[in-house]
Amino acid sequence: MNISHACMNGSLVIGGLVVFKYGKAVVNSAADFQTVEGSETLASANAMWTDAMVALSLERNVTQVALSLSDPAPDAFLQLIENQRKLAINALPAKPEFTEQSILVLENVDRLRREVDGMLGVAEADRGLKRVKIFLLN
Repeated sequence: MNISHACMNGSLVIGGLVVFKYGKAVVNSAADFQTVEGSETLASANAMWTDAMVALSLERNVTQVALSLSDPAPDAFLQLIENQRKLAINALPAKPEFTEQSILVLENVDRLRREVDGMLGVAEADRGLKRVKIFLLN
């Protein structure tokens, strides 16, 4: 009987250790999953903001070229600018964690766009120099 009790107690101790190690592994796995999930969200956000910034940058470049012309912007430039605006808007997701930041960015960009749109339709002399600067090479 003593040997059977010793074997049973030994088995219980070993079983308890196995259950403890398994529980610890489950807890660690859950923590690792949360870390990976958070990293994926950050990577997705980074890619989204990068896409939006590239589209905004290209829009800005085309706008600068259009504003450097002395005549009103040609339709080809206006169409390019409009396409880049659509790309920038589509790059910003409707995810709840980004909604507030997206709204703030778009409000600032829309304010600048309204100002620029007024300048794109008129000749250089009618634009004023508030935003349009002419740099002369010496």
